[in-house]
Amino acid sequence: MTGISDVFKNSQELIKYSKQAYYGFADDLADTPPPQPQCPDPRPSMALIEKKDCKKRRTQKTPSKSIADYKWAILCPVTSRGSHSSRESLDRLRNSARSIVESVPEEARRSTTLYFGFDRKDPLYDPKLPKDKSDEETQKKKEIRESVRGFFEGIEVEFVPFPPAYHGALCWIWDSLARKATEQGNEFFVLLGDDIEVTGGWQQEVLNTFCEFSRTLPFGFGCTAIVDKNFPVFPTFPVMHRIHFDIFDKLFHKDFRNQHGDPYLFEIYRRFNVARFTTSSHLRNTVGGAGDARYRKDSGLVWRDRILTEGIEKAGDWLAGKMSTTSTSLQIPCIDIVVPTYRCDLSVLRTICDLSSSYASVHTIIVVDNPESDNLEELRQLQRYDTNHTVRVYEMESNSGASKARNTGLAQSFGDHAILLDDDVIPEENLVDAYLGAIERNPRAKIYVGMTKLPPPATMVEKAMHASRICYFYGISAICKNPPWGVTANMCVKSRSNNSIWFSDAYPKTGGGEDVDYCLRVKSSDKDVCSVREAVVTHPFWTNPFKQVVGWATGDVMCLDHFPNKTFMILPNWCESTLFGVLLQSYLLLQRQTPFSYLLFALPMATNVIFRLPTYYAKSRGDECARIPPCSRAKSLCIALMAIAFPSAQDTVRLYSKLRRLHLRHLCTHFDWMDGQRDHVAATLLASLLEFASLLCCLFGFVFAEASASRFVLVTIGTLLVAVWYTFQYEILSLQPKTRPKLSELEFSGTKPTVPFVVLATQRTGSNMLCGYLGSHPQILMHNEIFNEVGIFSSRQHESSSTTTTAITNTNSVDALGNRDSDPTAFLQKAYEAADASTEKAVGFKLFPDHITRSESHLKLFNSVLRDPRIKKIILVRENRLAVVMSVLRASTSGQYTHKNHDKIPLDFKPSELNSFIESYDAYYEWLKSCTRSTPVHRVSYEELAGENTRDEALNSIARFLEIDSCNSWKTPYDKQSSSFEESTENLVCYKRLRRAFKEHPMYEKWGFV
Repeated sequence: MTGISDVFKNSQELIKYSKQAYYGFADDLADTPPPQPQCPDPRPSMALIEKKDCKKRRTQKTPSKSIADYKWAILCPVTSRGSHSSRESLDRLRNSARSIVESVPEEARRSTTLYFGFDRKDPLYDPKLPKDKSDEETQKKKEIRESVRGFFEGIEVEFVPFPPAYHGALCWIWDSLARKATEQGNEFFVLLGDDIEVTGGWQQEVLNTFCEFSRTLPFGFGCTAIVDKNFPVFPTFPVMHRIHFDIFDKLFHKDFRNQHGDPYLFEIYRRFNVARFTTSSHLRNTVGGAGDARYRKDSGLVWRDRILTEGIEKAGDWLAGKMSTTSTSLQIPCIDIVVPTYRCDLSVLRTICDLSSSYASVHTIIVVDNPESDNLEELRQLQRYDTNHTVRVYEMESNSGASKARNTGLAQSFGDHAILLDDDVIPEENLVDAYLGAIERNPRAKIYVGMTKLPPPATMVEKAMHASRICYFYGISAICKNPPWGVTANMCVKSRSNNSIWFSDAYPKTGGGEDVDYCLRVKSSDKDVCSVREAVVTHPFWTNPFKQVVGWATGDVMCLDHFPNKTFMILPNWCESTLFGVLLQSYLLLQRQTPFSYLLFALPMATNVIFRLPTYYAKSRGDECARIPPCSRAKSLCIALMAIAFPSAQDTVRLYSKLRRLHLRHLCTHFDWMDGQRDHVAATLLASLLEFASLLCCLFGFVFAEASASRFVLVTIGTLLVAVWYTFQYEILSLQPKTRPKLSELEFSGTKPTVPFVVLATQRTGSNMLCGYLGSHPQILMHNEIFNEVGIFSSRQHESSSTTTTAITNTNSVDALGNRDSDPTAFLQKAYEAADASTEKAVGFKLFPDHITRSESHLKLFNSVLRDPRIKKIILVRENRLAVVMSVLRASTSGQYTHKNHDKIPLDFKPSELNSFIESYDAYYEWLKSCTRSTPVHRVSYEELAGENTRDEALNSIARFLEIDSCNSWKTPYDKQSSSFEESTENLVCYKRLRRAFKEHPMYEKWGFV
């Protein structure tokens, strides 16, 4: 959406080279402490160990499916106010009563009570006459009540008056009626009114639904909404059980007055997968709803954040106490999909509406921003309800633009997160599950950026658009772990918990800049934005791509006004240089100092073309990732020239916008689209410097220089600057880090010195097994973990030896540990000298991350060891990250690290904890890679050592690396402690949740979930 990509590659390469070659950037990495793998919190697992009945199942009596076995309450607030006449009110009530009575089977009418809530001094239901007509007043009241009872023939009616303070407060009235109904022993109650018409046997359907809920949760815990034909996918008339009062001691939160109470109830139980709509019974609300009601609507309450969260937590705590488990383990994710649409393309929208999840509740909200669309009726037909899958269609009153339409959808979203999609993208089927997995892995992120792909370009214009990288941010999730921002074509944000930051409508209706603006206002750090490259949609190429990119520039230039702290000054680009050239030429003509020169106009554009051409030409030659086949050089040149038009057009539009709004202070000012990441500012400044310096040299050489020698020098300098640019573009210079090897303070002498080595690993990666194998080889002295915090572990068992001058022995004495830690360099020197030179040709020890960071002296020693080319490095890694975590937790909770199978120990941890461990685990090995560069390194995996078919070859390759003899039969005193990965996960109580969270991750299989 921005034009940053035109300078991104070249200048990034220059910055990278200068850091590595001249400033020792790569060497500096080795001086930093290593990342420490972050193990999950062991306390939940320890709690499982202590809980003897952790798998005890809840049992309850099977509920009856006969509606006559339960007491039912119909809560019916009524009023005659707002009606044209008493007859109109009675006719409306009569029709509602008839449908209610018909919907209740005869055998259930005796167990059904209608609570008739009316206003005191209501002209019809509680008439007030002068004091001298008290008998007439009493008679009228008696007659109206007899009429009401007649309307509800067969159903008991209880009249409940309410004082004027309750006038129009439907939620207060329903709450009071529900409390009265439950106190009188009613089990179920439904929230109705005097303006509804019911069809179907709702009581039996509701009971069947609650019986279905009771298969997994206590009977009565849930909510069933009777479908309103006017709002078929909105829960306007819920049916509740008295358990709700057991949990909350009230029907609604105290802040509800006359609106939003019904969706509030539904959304609480939606989190526990016990909120449903009826399918065979329904009703119709004849007055009110979206239209004018008989009371003033109170729509200012923001309930979906704090109020809803409190309700969910309270219901969860009650349920957890009943089920002997945690509240979060009983909840399901609730996520919404918000799609503003002006195109109203039914085929695309149907594809989006079909998106669902295998385990979450998904609500799709289509916001129609084109009320004059020809297929508006077909769009309305998209509305539907299935279990955990709802589609709602909301119509804007007028075309308000993408930002307002998107905000409307977000305001209608009650899910914990909302996926934002454009109305022209084709999502992959796993999109929802991919986002849900990312949310579980990174719950603290505020924005999740998906992968938006463009189809393989077919036309020359499409290839030029791809070559220009003008859509760089569409695929940013594949490049950055924490992108600076994401495009709204495919993005997920926090929904109900965000009620203060919305998309700004200051940007163009068609889009451009509003996504940057939103993301930058939402995030407070880089980690607030998380990439989800497995959440993929395909965005088609635009019919008029030039118009599209120009529209983006019209909007994104406004970011300079809204975020002045994220801007930076820069040398003039070609467009601004042309403007300054026009002003200069005009001034010179007025002063009659020089004739008119076309070069003042042509050179800036020519320089722009020259500097952009190599990047675009290279991209147009072919791109396997984008499935672009290679093409001829002539065709590639044409594509590259066309590609230059896209960023050039954006530069022109941005300049025009600045001039039109008289924001002259924004000239030579650029926006930091990367928000401080990836050296974008430095890279852009460097590219600008080269381009502008080359332009000035050529300009002065061709226009102002009179002497031929001066002209030649200036043009030559400009040409050399271009040559430098082209050199880095085509990677003629090597950009590999030039790490300078440094020797440690250790001394290795002798005519045939033993080969020193170190085994680099983390805990529970099979290091004991590997050290056991190496220690069994007669030509290897394997010390094992000699820098352990609590002891010195070595294969040497005696203090002295006739063949060695020094010795290292197994010990945990305070004096020995103190001597080791006071001078680790001298201790390690003794360890390497402990080998018998006549038989042992290699000597090594095992090093863990926590050994390195024990003290400053340890850090200094091991950093030098890692960079010492004389010491060989064996890096041991376990690819199955999940197995590593389970082994670490089981060992730490049991205190047994060797010779014991811990598969029976139950474990419980969060997906986010596993994700944090994996990130820190991988970061440690990346740190090792950077520190051991330019030294002899051999990499081996636990899986190779544990595999019967690969073990010998893996160990013999290590032997060759250590320059010792191969072995036909390797042995180790440390066998595998887990019989199989399947058995080790049997007692992993969170395994299902972990698989769900990582299912769509590209490393799902490699990390041990299959």
